[in-house]
Parts: sequence; structure tokens; C-alpha cells
Amino acid sequence: MTVKLLDQIDLVDQDRTLVWEDNFLWYISPHQWTATLTDSGTVLPLTTHGGGVALTPSDGTVADNDEAYLGWTNKNILPTNLKPIVFQTVLQFAEGNVDDVNVVAGLMSTSAANALLDDGGGPPASYTGLVFFKVDGDTVWQVESSVGGTQTTTRLIATTSLDQHLKTAGGTAKQTLRIEFIPYTSTLADVLFFIDGILVAKHQWTYTSAIAVAPVVGLKNGAATTVETLNVYTAKLKTLR
Repeated sequence: MTVKLLDQIDLVDQDRTLVWEDNFLWYISPHQWTATLTDSGTVLPLTTHGGGVALTPSDGTVADNDEAYLGWTNKNILPTNLKPIVFQTVLQFAEGNVDDVNVVAGLMSTSAANALLDDGGGPPASYTGLVFFKVDGDTVWQVESSVGGTQTTTRLIATTSLDQHLKTAGGTAKQTLRIEFIPYTSTLADVLFFIDGILVAKHQWTYTSAIAVAPVVGLKNGAATTVETLNVYTAKLKTLR
């Protein structure tokens, strides 16, 4: 029995494609993921249909700036020409106290402590990454593309620009966050940010000096009054080898 030419091409294409998805049906740290936790925070499996995990940055003693992150143990996704990257996650959080929680999700070169800076400072001043984030004192998503200390940040507010749309962060409903890295030269890429299938922002990214990144999700308390929780239901990544 012979293999058709199109089937052969498909086999080659599949071999060149890295496709990864985690619904957290089985979770342990450290393994594929490593948890970074302070103040005895936790990452616990959800018992809801389809799987997921709940990240909580504090134990019974809640403190401002307690934090919890999940990131790949190995950072091994390098933004490269001719190798587009798609990252997507489905998550949900409801503010424990109006607008206090800090949240990040995307691709970062770090998932260590202070992947979100204290007191609503957002992502670090220097890192490689493409992220969605939300800060203490605000209720809308922001997006950022970063190489070292060179960063482009967009707060998703109402605007007439085709490259920016208002999107409230959090609530009772799940939100699907998607980031597409589309290189078009050896130095430049378009980065597209989607929420629930809607293009909400677009950056031109000079990625020449980028270092390896990996999926990261996490949160940090913005007050000492309420235990915050981030539910993450799925995370997926697709790129070319």
C-alpha cells in the first residue's frame, strides 16, 4: 500500500509543527509546569468539567503583594523568523475587592517572583515577552510586547483606532486570550492580541534580541483584605520547529 503525495506532505508538516495543549487534567509541580508561590499560596486542581487549576497567592493570612505563578519549567520557545507562534489560554477571575487584583498571561522569559511588580507595577521593566496583564486600581486589560527594556504597552480602552478595543478584565465569565507572533522579516513581527476571538490590539515588534520564552499565568494581590483566585482552564501553544 502506497502513501499519497498529499499524505506525505502532511506527515512532513506535522513533524515540523510543535502543538502543545494542557487542560490540567493532571498537574504536578515541578514537571512541565513550575509553580512560584509566596505566603503558602496554592495551585489546586479544579473539579469542574474539563479540568483546570485555581491559583491562589495567599493562605489564610492575606498580605498585599502575595503572588502565585505557573510557568513552564524550561523556557524553550524562541521568537524566530519564519516560525510563527500562537499562544492561547482560557481563564476567569472575579475581583475579590473591586479592582485590586493583578493578573498576567502570555509568553515570558521569567515566571519567577515579581513577574508582576508590586503595587500595580505591571510586568518587569526588562524581560522578553508578549503578554496580557491587568493591574491593581484598573479594570481593563493591557497588552505588552517587550525585549529587554524596550517595551510597547497598550491599555485597552475605547478608541477609534482599528488596533485597540476596550476589554474589561475579569468577571464571572471565562475569557479566551490569544497572542499571535507573525514574523515578516528577520527583525520585525506583527503581534496580534485577541480576546474572545476579537482582535483588540496590534503591535509591530522588533524581536532581534529576544531570548527564549514560555507560557506563564499568574496573579498578585493588590490589597491585604481579600484572598484573590485565578482559574485557568486551558493553555495551548503552536509553532514551527
